[in-house]
Amino acid sequence: MKRLCVVGIILNFIFIYPTFIFAQGLSDETREQQEYKQEQHLEDLEKLKEIQTTPKTAEEVLEMLKARAKEKIEERRKKELLKTKISAGVTSGYETNPANTQDILEKGDSWWEDTFSFNWLPKLNSALSADLGYSLAFKYYFEQEGLGTENHSFNGSFKYLPLDSGKLTVEPGFRQEWNVYPYDDASSYEQSKAFTKFSYYLNQLWSYGGKYEYAYKIYDKKAALNDSGANFDFHRADYRNTAELWLKRQIGKYSLKLRGKSYHNNSNSQYQHYDDYDSHDGEISLSGAFMKDSRLYVILTSDFEVKHYKLRQADDPVARNDRALQHRLNTYYTLNKTATLSYSFSLKNNNSNKNSGEFIDVTNSLGCTLNF
Repeated sequence: MKRLCVVGIILNFIFIYPTFIFAQGLSDETREQQEYKQEQHLEDLEKLKEIQTTPKTAEEVLEMLKARAKEKIEERRKKELLKTKISAGVTSGYETNPANTQDILEKGDSWWEDTFSFNWLPKLNSALSADLGYSLAFKYYFEQEGLGTENHSFNGSFKYLPLDSGKLTVEPGFRQEWNVYPYDDASSYEQSKAFTKFSYYLNQLWSYGGKYEYAYKIYDKKAALNDSGANFDFHRADYRNTAELWLKRQIGKYSLKLRGKSYHNNSNSQYQHYDDYDSHDGEISLSGAFMKDSRLYVILTSDFEVKHYKLRQADDPVARNDRALQHRLNTYYTLNKTATLSYSFSLKNNNSNKNSGEFIDVTNSLGCTLNF
């Protein structure tokens, strides 16, 4: 299985990447949804990272806190400055409506994604560690090539344990990314993010945390628009403030998590304030570890998002509003210390007072990730 993963990753970098040579425009509706999928993909990677690095049971939480407290007092662990992690993965999926168009126009398509990341994870002392890395992802649609993306990103963060008990973790950091649409230069953008995360264990059963993030996005070849819809002589740029809070309850090998997330997107493009909007999302997830050594990990998630546009017109003479209900299933099976298999399912139903914003999209995907 490991050999199949390696062969798949190498062949796709050789044969799929060179196909990004044409140009084809994306609609605003499709571009927005593609950017949403990109953000969700990053969240899924965070969940996988959480699975690999955090306790899965109440007993493991207790052992972790004891170890942190002991380490804080005795300073036994030597500095680990050369720790690194390399990941490479390949995922294949089928999406019933990848362009997120109205149901009457929907057209399914298969896609393939290759990912690679390198992280340097120095442990500076018992209370402070760092994470510096680079990641690369190619996503290719077999029929609707214009949806394909190429993403490069650099990230860095410090993880600090300010309390002797080890219960509180504070993590400030940044992420710099370039998201390229090889078929549509006007949709390509560069984005800078600065964030601060925290988590706190009340005890071995309850924990909570949150995150604040500021993001600045600039489109390399898309101009901002004035009130009449004509181009300004400068690039379109978006500014986004995001706040997130979560609460988690550990129940044996299972956990229940509630999360709330809100953000405000503000653009320098003035025409109808088309890209100025607020989003509010509520999410509930149930996760569990199964089989010997918790080889199988399953996450069931449902979330409901409400998006209010400032002035973007709906079909009626009112501002547009979207409501999206989404259900997701993510499963991860650990073959050994190096290889992990994954299966994901998602169903998204988007309702809007603008007809072009009405769609249903179902995705199934299989993947394999190698960690070194």
